[in-house]
Amino acid sequence: MGRFYCAFTLQSPIDFFRWVRGVLIQSVLFFVTTLLILAAGRQLGLTGAVIIVALMCLLYVAAQWRLVALLTGCRSRDDFEKVSQSLDRIGSWNLNRLPVNVVENVDPGFTGGVVGLPGFESIVIPKGFFYELSVDQLAVVLARRMIAVDSGSRTRGIVLAVGWIVVGFFLATLVPGAGVASVAELTMTSMAFTIWTFIGLLTLPTVSRQSSYAIDAELLRLGADSESFAESITS
Repeated sequence: MGRFYCAFTLQSPIDFFRWVRGVLIQSVLFFVTTLLILAAGRQLGLTGAVIIVALMCLLYVAAQWRLVALLTGCRSRDDFEKVSQSLDRIGSWNLNRLPVNVVENVDPGFTGGVVGLPGFESIVIPKGFFYELSVDQLAVVLARRMIAVDSGSRTRGIVLAVGWIVVGFFLATLVPGAGVASVAELTMTSMAFTIWTFIGLLTLPTVSRQSSYAIDAELLRLGADSESFAESITS
């Protein structure tokens, strides 16, 4: 099982250069993606550009954890016994075990998640959980994410997200002055797509919230301790 340590702080020159590296890498990814869309638009028209957008979405999902490691400089760690103990606690719940990646992040709102394409998922959790959660509470956190994968909820979420992006991109190209054949057209497309993204921020969380409720219900049905469940949410 792979476990990793990532430093996100900016408390030393090394951390500052790591941050600069992340910014540069992300800028390169934006630039390359833009060039690919523009090239496909010029050679294959709107259909080719839409296909490229869909493929890039899947590529970025497949490379989620590698991108985290590349952007932040993660290094392997193998001293998190609490993960193994927590996995042992949920061993009787008939859930497929997933690799667990442990990262450090100074943002108190960072809670990790599931990364990777369907069938190749792994779990990401912040190192701070080891200080805030007991073994039973950590087991609840890990089990919720395994249920999201086993139930197909995350896969459906990816399909919805990719579909939302692809459809939104296509609709954005229909705005006057937008398109994929020139830099000016693609800029207008990006501006229109930003509005579509804002609409998504207003509507899609409702779908995600309902999925979370279903996952919680399944977790309790499998036998998770209700007190540990409530305490993990509070913590």
